[in-house]
Amino acid sequence: MSMEDKLRLELHRQSHSMKVPVELKERVRQSYELYLRQKEAGRKRTNWLPAAVIAAVLLLPTGVLAHNYADSIFGSFEKMKKKVSVMTMNMYQAIGLKLSGAHQELGDAEYATFEALLKKYTAVTYEYVDPYGHINFDQMPADIRAEAKQLMAEVTPYFDRLNHQKSSRAVLTPEEFDQYIEAQMTLNTVKAIAGIKDRPDLKPEDFPEDLRERYVEAKKIVAEVYKKIEERNP
Repeated sequence: MSMEDKLRLELHRQSHSMKVPVELKERVRQSYELYLRQKEAGRKRTNWLPAAVIAAVLLLPTGVLAHNYADSIFGSFEKMKKKVSVMTMNMYQAIGLKLSGAHQELGDAEYATFEALLKKYTAVTYEYVDPYGHINFDQMPADIRAEAKQLMAEVTPYFDRLNHQKSSRAVLTPEEFDQYIEAQMTLNTVKAIAGIKDRPDLKPEDFPEDLRERYVEAKKIVAEVYKKIEERNP
């Protein structure tokens, strides 16, 4: 662990006993959101993805104000690091800040439901997460897989809302929505099996031959859903 990460970790631990004024938290959040908007101006927005919450990679310029949100979902940075070896304190705090933003957008009542779903989803899938944060649904017993799928289906409309998109559940037929959820699960699974780190320029050729067809089919379904959602957006 680098000296910077050691310092961040110690600040993270000490901050549990710190009392930070609400006004300061809000100013930091607003400043960081402005930083992100300026940084990403002109670039394609990175969506919240239901099965890849833990893969959020953003730079957080300050260290101790966002971790409580991430801790409430994942338990602690140390626990998450045990499963997702690529996780850094910067990434973990950035996830916390995104969750803080989700709280602001959804409000207390809806965020409580959203948070509860994420907690359950994380608890159910934790043992099947690879070092890059992908989930191997093929390894799950049938009952665990069914529970994970149901939780993903329930939380997906919240991700759609946070992406400022029409609800995929509202846009799609029940059969199409089910295929969409299955496609998201398949994309995670083939990446986990292949041991591939997620990146925007992934191609079928990056996967072993026996996984390519599954990847291509799932990618096609997801792309078609995104197209339908975009057509319905104002």
